[in-house]
Amino acid sequence: MDPLSTVLLAGALLLLGLLVGVVLVAHLRRRGDGRLLIGACKLLVAVPIRLWWRVTYVGFEAIPDRPPEGGLIVVANHTSGLDPVIVEYRCNYDIRWMMWAEMMVPGVRWFTRWKRVIPISFGAGDRAALKRSVEIVRDGGVLGVFPEGGIERPAGRIRPFMHGVGLLVAKTGAPVVLLHISGIPERADAFSSILRPCRARVEVVEVMAFTGRRDVAGISEDLRTRLQAACGWPLEDEPLNPESGG
Repeated sequence: MDPLSTVLLAGALLLLGLLVGVVLVAHLRRRGDGRLLIGACKLLVAVPIRLWWRVTYVGFEAIPDRPPEGGLIVVANHTSGLDPVIVEYRCNYDIRWMMWAEMMVPGVRWFTRWKRVIPISFGAGDRAALKRSVEIVRDGGVLGVFPEGGIERPAGRIRPFMHGVGLLVAKTGAPVVLLHISGIPERADAFSSILRPCRARVEVVEVMAFTGRRDVAGISEDLRTRLQAACGWPLEDEPLNPESGG
């Protein structure tokens, strides 16, 4: 190959590489709702999502591709530490999850800070967390809530929903995406499920609005009843966190 052809080929390859890079960066930003590294994390977990955890997604065409201007609240039952990963992977959102502060052990604390997780402790100190959560949604963000207050143990039943989820819905007026997560075997701790294969399933039960409703306890119970009707799991009356207000 003569020198001119070599230069032209190198230039074409460089241009192609730049174009691929631009397209990839745009795709990752879209997947991460503007945060490039969030999109990159979703790319990294794509293989285990399909081959290790073998996640089946049902009904996700019902949720908006982009967060609505008035924000969005994602509500799901809680089966394991894998739940936020498999839920957020399927959405083009940067979900701000609410998480029990005691779950933020040293091994994951750095990640929860980078992910801007909102810690809750089921006490008077949660007022600031709730206020911040309302602000996030009103600013057009997406909030993720596990309203049972912890991981379902024993598995396969639905605990009482904390009234805090009803308060968030009432104060923001944002639409709610109600999800049911299943297929992840019960483990001794929250995070060991990430290392084990399974056949997880995430189903969109309903996308709903509670426009004008202010009955906090009624909203929470309505969400719980709809989830139970969709999945058929029995209701367990004892709350996971007695101090949570159940």
